[in-house]
Amino acid sequence: MEMHQVSTEDLMNTAKQQLLLLSLLAGLGWAQSNSQGAIVGTTTDQSGAVLPGVQITATSVATGIQNETTTGPLGDYRFSFLAPGQYSVTATHEGFARQAVTANVGVGTIVRTDFKMQVGATSQEVIVTDTAVAINTEDSSKGDVIGSEAISHLPLNGREFLQLAALEPGAVSGNPKRGVHGSKGVDVSFNGARASFNSYYINGAANTDPLYNQMQSSPALDAVSEFRVMTNMYSAQYGRSGGAVVTIVTKQGENRFHGTAYEYHRNKALDGLPYFYSGQRNKLPLYLFNQYGGTIGGPIIKRKTFFFFSTEFFHQKKPGQQIVTFAPTDAERHGDVSQTINPFSGQPVVLTDPYTQQPIAGNVLPSSMITPVGQKLMDLWPSPNYNGDPFLNLHLFRGGLYTQKKYLGRVDHHFSDKDSITGTYDFNDYDNTSPGMNIWGDKTGVDHNRTWAGTWTHVFTPRLVNDFKTSYASFQSGSQFTLSDNGKNFCVTWGINATTNTLPGTCRLLMYTIGYQRYDIGNDGDFKHHNNSYYLKNNLVWVKSAHTLLFGGEFTRDM
Repeated sequence: MEMHQVSTEDLMNTAKQQLLLLSLLAGLGWAQSNSQGAIVGTTTDQSGAVLPGVQITATSVATGIQNETTTGPLGDYRFSFLAPGQYSVTATHEGFARQAVTANVGVGTIVRTDFKMQVGATSQEVIVTDTAVAINTEDSSKGDVIGSEAISHLPLNGREFLQLAALEPGAVSGNPKRGVHGSKGVDVSFNGARASFNSYYINGAANTDPLYNQMQSSPALDAVSEFRVMTNMYSAQYGRSGGAVVTIVTKQGENRFHGTAYEYHRNKALDGLPYFYSGQRNKLPLYLFNQYGGTIGGPIIKRKTFFFFSTEFFHQKKPGQQIVTFAPTDAERHGDVSQTINPFSGQPVVLTDPYTQQPIAGNVLPSSMITPVGQKLMDLWPSPNYNGDPFLNLHLFRGGLYTQKKYLGRVDHHFSDKDSITGTYDFNDYDNTSPGMNIWGDKTGVDHNRTWAGTWTHVFTPRLVNDFKTSYASFQSGSQFTLSDNGKNFCVTWGINATTNTLPGTCRLLMYTIGYQRYDIGNDGDFKHHNNSYYLKNNLVWVKSAHTLLFGGEFTRDM
């Protein structure tokens, strides 16, 4: 028997080779990036024998940009990293009639288009119009593409595209809310996972805030071309999601100019009266809703350079709700509590000197004991406006304001058959003002995002294609005082000691009465979260014989 000694180095090399093989196997059959798609197929003759050397051309219907390849020894072909859209795919070979078929490439999908060539002159053309229902046979991922038809025509209150993700099997969506911690007011969870377990991408850029795991940016609805929701068995390149992977692709310019303009408006003058309401229309709470914007896109250089731009604004005055609290009477504001009843005991108030603990004659505070700070607080406190309750004598009705600003710009440039690039700038501002008892207590929930993203696709050979993506995002969320006056500390200007509150805005002053009812001046302090995200991703597709291998890597830094 012959014995062989195995060194530690040999074992390490073997382990590395096995890990490399596993990483390659994880990418088999998924040779497209998260914002693009692919077309694959096989060509055969009428007997079913494979045909190598067939010229295959995929032409974008929208831009006219062509991609060319030839079938390999096994009659197979592949176009990787295609922009989503409609393509005219043709097959030509000497001695066979030219064939043409239309393929609709969705984001993150692989479309199979096979050709069965018929003998004839190349001047003859066979157009295939009857195609089978698209069933994913190329990989194990589960999910669907929400296309432009659904995005354009299904009614959406608030016009957030993510609401349509609820159409996906296994999705659960609650009522839209305008909180900071929802993904632009929409909470959608999948297959029992939490809504915060999803991950989001836009035009290939990372779009997930690491603090609450919410979607950072939401383009205007008219700017979204389509998006894909993958709920299970997705590729190894998606490593941070325990729920769904949502990939958004925005519209791009075409060879013809296109544009839209729109406005949605509501107010109480146009709304129907509530069924049980018998009062006058002008007595209804104020409600105003305006959402308007537009898009434009087209060629800078036909069949080469294209642009797309969208903008949207949203303005909603919320009716608010009644606030029940209390306020001092005119006499009490001047230190006279001789007619004041203690709400806890029901007995007349006994005013005592805080220094001597002795009763003050007549229950009238001497002017020498009224401080400028106390007088200022009395001036800030509204007068009673309700006589139906001797204690809870102040009823307020204050509404809030919700606004959005969205801008998106995209440029696509086709250098040659070898190189193409895409650049995107995405701007989102969401501001949701919640009313306090006064202007010093109003707080605004902020959700601001700026994303710069770029993609470079390089074709080494028709069977070796590389796709590189990079993005930078600046994301701010949290809450802050609506009335800040550029960092002004209002409590200091009222005479309150500066050490009480050192932050911009207003310190919180609470005045209590019966039943723990109170009147507040100010609010809790600011809460702000600012994250800078840096993202790099590279995918390399190599088609070798009957195998398609995907090599890739990803780098993310949040700070």
